[in-house]
Amino acid sequence: MLKKIRLVITVLAMSMFVNVQAQDIHFSQFYESTILRNPSLIGLFEGAYKISTLNKSQWQSISKPYQTNLVNTEIRVPINKSAEDVISFGLTFFSDKAGTAQLKTQAVYPCINYSKSLGGFHNEYISLGFTVGFMQRNFDISKLTFNEQYFNSAFSSSNANGENITNTNSSQMDVGVGLNYSRSFGYENGSSFYLGAAAYHLNQPKSNFGNTDLTLPMRFNINMGWASAIGEFWNMQILTNACMQGAYIESTSGLLFNYRTVDKDYKTDFILQLGALYRLQDAIIPTFKCVYRSYQLGLSYDINISSLKVASNSRGGLECSLAILGVFRDANRRSSKTICPHFY
Repeated sequence: MLKKIRLVITVLAMSMFVNVQAQDIHFSQFYESTILRNPSLIGLFEGAYKISTLNKSQWQSISKPYQTNLVNTEIRVPINKSAEDVISFGLTFFSDKAGTAQLKTQAVYPCINYSKSLGGFHNEYISLGFTVGFMQRNFDISKLTFNEQYFNSAFSSSNANGENITNTNSSQMDVGVGLNYSRSFGYENGSSFYLGAAAYHLNQPKSNFGNTDLTLPMRFNINMGWASAIGEFWNMQILTNACMQGAYIESTSGLLFNYRTVDKDYKTDFILQLGALYRLQDAIIPTFKCVYRSYQLGLSYDINISSLKVASNSRGGLECSLAILGVFRDANRRSSKTICPHFY
């Protein structure tokens, strides 16, 4: 009986391992992982540069926790003195470790985005972005157990596992492209929105460790956001991110509220953000964010509402983001002429 139970656990572990192979990583604070969401969204912030990190810990109550870490850098460069057009450069690195087999994915994605001004007011742009990434995957087969390694209900790692697995490493190139339209409007450009779409895995990279021809399905993203001032110190945001990859569909939407304070020069000094996101048929995600001048701290927590909530006790994962934004010395103040949507 014990042997059968252990076999079932092994099969479940391998099922989780295969599932992770077939899908990309995702963050609840999707608006902080720009390059992986849409390469044409990089540079959609006020300032000249942004450096950010994301950390997610998931499924601690079910199995080995899934750990995902990301570092992202973005730089905006005006093309001419009038700052009508902007070119943005980005670089993202992430590391992900999942499941009993410790399936590890490491990837680096450089990105370039060109934003073309559609008028002379520096508040309306259409952007086209490209990214070419490099991914490497590996897992530790010694962390898995197989039926053949049990004898008389006793497990021995010295017993052959009966599996013909010789390759535990895999590396691929990945190509992505994105298009985005953004505009600010209203009194002092206090309202803004964007609408974008992106496609990843255009080159259909290989996603398995064997000799079979199994490729990573193309992933399509749709991104939308709306922000509007409510009075003098309040701001409301509506965000949506939809992802389609093979048979897998994920849609996350949310409503966020910002309250800001100003300094003696009437410049924004501090922002407090509270809100919630909803991942369709999966999780409710309370979010918190504070912005002090150039520094940002964000927290979110997945409350699982899917059929997995029985095993997870509704606990999903904690996610933390840190970011710093700034400007370079610019005698002509070209960076400040470009008006970007206010999505803090």
